[in-house]
Amino acid sequence: MTDDLALATTVDAIDHTRGVGGPQLVVYGDFECPYTAAAMQSIGVLLESGVAFELVFRHFPLRDIHPHAEGAAAASEAAARQGRFWEIHDVLFRN
Repeated sequence: MTDDLALATTVDAIDHTRGVGGPQLVVYGDFECPYTAAAMQSIGVLLESGVAFELVFRHFPLRDIHPHAEGAAAASEAAARQGRFWEIHDVLFRN
């Protein structure tokens, strides 16, 4: 997962991106965090409405307070290897 020193790295091919053109919004998220879930819901509304920006999602599991966040991040990376990151991303935040 992401270590604290790598938070400001530039967006590259290992990042998970969604959207087209415009500025980039980099979100450091935790699949078990209700605040991340709320933010992702609002960001999803913007994307669906056609606002031109690129969403970049990076993992930031808060292990001390969310015991399942790291496992969820690992599962999403397994899905990413099958080209299905955004599918599991959306399912994890809905549940």
